[in-house]
Amino acid sequence: MVTTNTFISETTLFLETLLNTITDPISGKRSDGSKFVMTSYPQRKVMYPIITVKLDDTFVVDSFALGVSHQVTRMQYEIRVWARNVIEKDALTQSALNKLVSGQYPHTTAGKSLNENLFNAQIPTATSDVDELGSGGIKSRLIFVTYDFEIGE
Repeated sequence: MVTTNTFISETTLFLETLLNTITDPISGKRSDGSKFVMTSYPQRKVMYPIITVKLDDTFVVDSFALGVSHQVTRMQYEIRVWARNVIEKDALTQSALNKLVSGQYPHTTAGKSLNENLFNAQIPTATSDVDELGSGGIKSRLIFVTYDFEIGE
């Protein structure tokens, strides 16, 4: 469960776990040490496709007081789908969007954002393509998701 002292790392891990339920198109071929969902951009050679989850540089989009010792913080995360071709990119993007939406409700089911103290989930902007040039270039798409989290004692 996401708590005040560790809400950044716990939200990142929640999203990683949620997105890891997407079927990996190369699960039988992925080498040891290669992950399908990562919490940062890859620093070494990877096997595509992959999905990365990281706190967006904007971090806190908004914050407002909820009383004397509580406030609500809105965090924005970047989900990036990296694929070998446009068809794979589109399919994985749709799967990620479906997981983000279904990952909210019902709150009585384990693994949902409301159970993690994350509420008011929104996908504030349309997805954006960030494709490398050429037919062999890696194709990627950015998805942004925001969550509100209550910080307090």
